[in-house]
Amino acid sequence: MLAGLERLIIDDAAFRELHALIKPYCPFEAMGVVGAEIRHGNFLAYMLDPFRPHGYGSAVLREFLSAAVSNPARLSVELPLTRLEVHLADLGDAEVRREWRSIDLLLIVHELRLVVAIELKIDSLQHGNQLRRYRASVEAHWPNSDKWKHMFVFLTKNDEAPEDADHWLPVRLADLIVPFEKLSEEPSTVPLAAQMLGTYARMMKRRHLNDEKINEIVRKLWSTHGEVLAFLADRRPDQIGEIFERIREESPSVLAGLGGEWEEDSDVGNITRYAYKPWDDIPGFRSAVGWSESGRLALFELKRSGDSIYGLIYVGPGKEPVRSRLATALASAKKRGRRTPGDKWAQIEQRELVRMTRDMASDPAEVAKAAKLNFASFAREMAAELDPIVRGALVDGAIKDAGIDSLSTSVES
Repeated sequence: MLAGLERLIIDDAAFRELHALIKPYCPFEAMGVVGAEIRHGNFLAYMLDPFRPHGYGSAVLREFLSAAVSNPARLSVELPLTRLEVHLADLGDAEVRREWRSIDLLLIVHELRLVVAIELKIDSLQHGNQLRRYRASVEAHWPNSDKWKHMFVFLTKNDEAPEDADHWLPVRLADLIVPFEKLSEEPSTVPLAAQMLGTYARMMKRRHLNDEKINEIVRKLWSTHGEVLAFLADRRPDQIGEIFERIREESPSVLAGLGGEWEEDSDVGNITRYAYKPWDDIPGFRSAVGWSESGRLALFELKRSGDSIYGLIYVGPGKEPVRSRLATALASAKKRGRRTPGDKWAQIEQRELVRMTRDMASDPAEVAKAAKLNFASFAREMAAELDPIVRGALVDGAIKDAGIDSLSTSVES
């Protein structure tokens, strides 16, 4: 195995080429902003703004809009302009805003009476009804009655369908990187800006997207050095696993952060479940079957998945019709897509608490502390929001069932 490692690291030209491709100097990596969504938004806002001194004028904005309106995944979204109109439009008066009413980027093209809202997702997921809220804010501030046109762009690293699918246009970052890279190779009045744009495009390909050249080298290395690479993969340090185990060992501190109305319910695999005790006395709540020994229908989960730790709320299997009534009410309240809750399991909400990346050099104790604080905030916030829904679904349902039973008894008599 030692000889195999030497052949891989010292002798193999493909390994040296891969190392050169993935380890160039990159200012974005040097500043630790590779996975920082806010920093990506700042850079994109700067480059899209025709008034910024990057030398591209409205060219970057034009490439962005062209990529958006030519996206084949636009499905049923009605677009306010065509690719030809983008090509011919005067975009020089465009205004770019950051975090206007929490919207990541907002583009206002006064010449076209066009407002473009952009929600950017790098490693996070959409949550709640944020896309609907953002759309409502834009439509209220720039109404159609004043001849304003709207376009809503859901810009993501991964393929993720927007929940407000009839209005938000899904666009992948991969669709922007190729035109951005080509633009950076053209003559520019500001060479440093062109270099930064090209560096950004290559960093995105290397760290977030699918680079076919790198993939081909990796395939060749696995073909030649599969045994050595498998040996290394088996011994890769599991940072997030170690952090999750630390959190498990410190369960009393998790409960302390939640407050006196909580208790640990169960612990299995990569999941620790916590219960909100005020729900225990609600009629029908403790009617779960084959899930938790406590019989609770809904539990809050602290879960390790991949390189992340999540907070979740689940409704598990239980007696009908109580279980379906609760799952449907909660799923409807959180508007999790258009799917009907499963017959056994219904995920009501999910929030990423922490994610480990190659650039994260934090103390494991600090990461564990952040995860616990974030979970406590998530659980308390969701319990307060969902409490009236849980009570309404179960108490009203119990009254209804009791009425039906009484009527049936009377008829039989």
